Amino acid sequence: MISLTNVNVSIDRRYILKNISLDFFEREIHLIIGPTGAGKTTLLYAIKGFIPISSGNITSPRSDIVFERERMGLLFQFPEDMFFKETVYEEIAVGPSNFKFKNINELVLSALKKVQLDESYLERSPFSLSYGEKRRVALASILSFQPRWILMDEPIAGLDWEGIKILKDILLELKDECGIILVAHRYESLINIINRITLINKGQLIFSNQIHSVPWEIIDEIGCEIPYSIKKAMNLRNKGLELGYPLTIRELVNKIITINKGRTK
Repeated sequence: MISLTNVNVSIDRRYILKNISLDFFEREIHLIIGPTGAGKTTLLYAIKGFIPISSGNITSPRSDIVFERERMGLLFQFPEDMFFKETVYEEIAVGPSNFKFKNINELVLSALKKVQLDESYLERSPFSLSYGEKRRVALASILSFQPRWILMDEPIAGLDWEGIKILKDILLELKDECGIILVAHRYESLINIINRITLINKGQLIFSNQIHSVPWEIIDEIGCEIPYSIKKAMNLRNKGLELGYPLTIRELVNKIITINKGRTK
């Protein structure tokens, strides 16, 4: 677990994060949302240690936070920002080389397999790849050093539907190995794999809840995107039809079918 207690971040005497207290758990996919400029990426960077906090504490109850940060991978929004080697193999090998692991070749091949790429990519330049492939290679360069935490900034930005599906499959496989923290402005296509949502606005924590106890009305009021199925269910509630908060279109349709069957009996 990673715990933030009364964390403040100020830059040029302006507070970007204000009194943030929340926990992140292993084996969960934790989504951070908020309007543009809310402080989402700043929060991600503070957890990693890229941005110093002005006050408060970031701790790991089970180990030193310095150790946790060493085994924490951060995937930037633009994957090419992470590349500085000539081949995919060299790029993925950087992490295990820095940690002085002995089985580097094995770790590189394993990481490549986890992101659903084959060995034909190893000698290619990472800069020559498609956008989706770049993102998967960047993720492989993190997985190769066996991280305890993976932090991702806007992981589905720029991906097509197939790329999003592949990334979702990868994240579901990784969830049993490490904690995953995502920052996203648009997230509807990820909603059915998310365990917990944290909403921040103007640098302040609004809530941090398990997915099935999220107050979606608050997210809507602040002006953030909410899944179409939930938006539709909220509109139907105003017309007298209670459907709860279906996370997907399939779940919405099934609830409507169930209600209609009950009415025809």
